[in-house]
Amino acid sequence: LPRLVNNKIKITQEAFDSLYKTFVGSYEIISDTNTVVTPIDKYMNIENKKRTATKRSDGRYMASYTDINGKRKWKYGKTEDEAISKAVQAEKDVLDAKSNSEYPFHACYKKWFVFRCQQAKNGTIDFSTVDRIEGTYNKYYKDTKFSQTDVRTMTEATIVDFLSSVIKSQKGTTRKNWAKIFQIVRDSLIYASDQATLNRETFISFKWDTIKRTVESTCNINLKAKKATAITTSEKHTLHESIENNIRPKKLISSLAILANEDIGARRGEFVALTWKNIDFDKELVYILAAESQHFERDENGNRKGTTVYSIGDPKTKRSKRIIPMTQNVKRILLLIKQLQIANGWYNDNQYIVYDGIEYKSRSREYGYDLYAMCRDSELRSLPNHLFRKSLATELSTAGVAPNIIRDL
Repeated sequence: LPRLVNNKIKITQEAFDSLYKTFVGSYEIISDTNTVVTPIDKYMNIENKKRTATKRSDGRYMASYTDINGKRKWKYGKTEDEAISKAVQAEKDVLDAKSNSEYPFHACYKKWFVFRCQQAKNGTIDFSTVDRIEGTYNKYYKDTKFSQTDVRTMTEATIVDFLSSVIKSQKGTTRKNWAKIFQIVRDSLIYASDQATLNRETFISFKWDTIKRTVESTCNINLKAKKATAITTSEKHTLHESIENNIRPKKLISSLAILANEDIGARRGEFVALTWKNIDFDKELVYILAAESQHFERDENGNRKGTTVYSIGDPKTKRSKRIIPMTQNVKRILLLIKQLQIANGWYNDNQYIVYDGIEYKSRSREYGYDLYAMCRDSELRSLPNHLFRKSLATELSTAGVAPNIIRDL
């Protein structure tokens, strides 16, 4: 459309109607035949507004206008036309001031962020995705000179320079983190461009593939994540001895569950969401169908309310819903946990496996603390749950299991 406008290219009514459906209200028809499209003036409503000027007792004329706060103000002139002209210009200045306040990068990001929050409320994306976006913005964008820059004055070079400086200040980054950083500037500006089109304002479009390739060619984005050392046989033996010696008697069920997850390899949120309905002892299968997640409660403007919400829902990805074969060791431990829960009157089909008679605000967080405390009391290094997951994958690979099967587990 901009090329049609700038070059005064004539197009048919049918072609124009097709374009008009895409950009409703952004362009107007000048003639019905051999249509020429031109941008609608953003001041059109101001200039077409009917105005009158009142003559004052001192002989001057005054005409009203609305200021940036929505209040009625007045402009004065020696003639009626002069007063009206000043009022029109004042409203144009107000419109420009509002427009300028809408387009620093942090304001564009905020509007896009609120849109993403709405998507989370509608179930399109996870609430945890919104929290991740906010964390990435606060770490790399917040309070930078770039965040204050008017996006309408930006060029590809402006964006490339900023992104390059971010990556270089970190001495490189992983591809996963680079994707998170790049998503914020790209999606914020695309959203701002869409809004500008709807508001009949001009906006620069960026060549995002060019920007991405340029940054990737000049920065180290292939930084490898710090490699974790797999859990050793000696460390596993120490953990088993600690449980046999019952070093944490009040947390016996949790301790046993940690050992079971050595051979299940579930994520922490997935494991604490397991109920007895997910365990099939006859077929020796464990069904991973849900996970505990957490996110911040937010108001309609995307601001945190200060409350963390914990809930059981779908696991991390669609592929995360899976069936895990049950080893004899896992079966033995789960049956022992079941006996302990029956003895204490806690057992039922809907009961969580990792349940010791206490309702915790976050089961996942409590499970993580239990694992930390167990390692501490056993005089071992800290062994996060994800390390159990990676260690199991290493053992399966060493045993000759195909990579695609390990991936599915």
